[in-house]
Amino acid sequence: MNSPVSDLLAKKSVSLLTVNPDTSVLEAVEIMNRVKVGCVMVMQDKALAGIFTERDVLRRVVAQGVDASRVAVSEVMSSQLVTIEPSTEVGHAMDIVNENKVRHLPVLEDGRLIGLISAGDLNRHLTETFRKEAGTLMSYLSGSGLEV
Repeated sequence: MNSPVSDLLAKKSVSLLTVNPDTSVLEAVEIMNRVKVGCVMVMQDKALAGIFTERDVLRRVVAQGVDASRVAVSEVMSSQLVTIEPSTEVGHAMDIVNENKVRHLPVLEDGRLIGLISAGDLNRHLTETFRKEAGTLMSYLSGSGLEV
């Protein structure tokens, strides 16, 4: 739980997916489906402008009857972002996800986007950590002569 999210970023296999603000919603969704991810980062030049997620598709495209081929992601993306730094501890990142009801946390270093941590990434990390700790405790108890 005390690990920084930079440790999680180092283990990720999927590279950061980005689109331009003028990318159509349809094109962004096709990218997300092809790579099997839940969002793409929207970059204006080299600056983070927003995030376009599956939730945006449901709430701002499908529910509004918007033509996905004619609307740019900039019109329906989330632009009020909750971000973290690479030094943010995993436990704190989980608190941020829960408090803000978000699934994705862009990771910024000196204002520059360097990665993305998802709720799934955080859950996988915690599961690994708890399994290791349980294994260590079981080994300790087995070695001490206590019956487990």
